[in-house]
Amino acid sequence: MVNDISYWGAGASTTVGDLTIASTYTVKDAATDLVGMEATIGWKAITVGYGDKEGTGTYMTYGLSHGMTDDLTVYAEMQQDDLDTGTDLQHYSVGAKFTF
Repeated sequence: MVNDISYWGAGASTTVGDLTIASTYTVKDAATDLVGMEATIGWKAITVGYGDKEGTGTYMTYGLSHGMTDDLTVYAEMQQDDLDTGTDLQHYSVGAKFTF
């Protein structure tokens, strides 16, 4: 095969009271493997995370969410990238999630 690429990953999370801790580990299995990891911690409506993509950079994530009703949640998130290229980026998102 010319482009034989596989992706593998594992994740886990646990919640104790209002505190949630989660982590993921992923591998892009190609000619040169790329490994990534992320860890997050959340307390009530606030979430903070740290991620590292091997050979590309690290990032921090911050989020706020609020349940408007049992089915509707609004959120705002920000991500700060510290790339190995020397370029730093910031990403923002605002949205709503409806569960039915």
